[in-house]
Amino acid sequence: MSTGKSTNKKFFYRVPAVIKHEETKKVMKGVLAELTERGMVLTNADIPFLNRLATSYDRYWDAVEFLSENEPIVINKKGEEVKHPMVNIEKEAWTQYLTVAKEYGLTVASGVKIKAKQPAEKEDADAPIKKYIHRN
Repeated sequence: MSTGKSTNKKFFYRVPAVIKHEETKKVMKGVLAELTERGMVLTNADIPFLNRLATSYDRYWDAVEFLSENEPIVINKKGEEVKHPMVNIEKEAWTQYLTVAKEYGLTVASGVKIKAKQPAEKEDADAPIKKYIHRN
């Protein structure tokens, strides 16, 4: 399934075949649209990161679905109440998703930081500081 393309006409991204949630496919389509709208040029070097984003999000949904149908607390062999392992899987998958999402500026905070680091499109040639800074 092609989920979109970047501004680089040669780059196409397909979600991995292991992705089973339609929600994940929709999110990845939206992510690619957002990155393209921002003018980000994606390359084949981005594929592992996009795959990680997709698989982490899909794993997160696996855990969410499981936990919505089952109790997050279980009784272990000693008779103690403990968190079901899917609770940790949900948390870890979301953390992994956020880690990659931040690299692409897909969270509010990381988006602001990335925009702040981008150079201004046009420098003001008449700015007073230009009298003191000379570029060769």
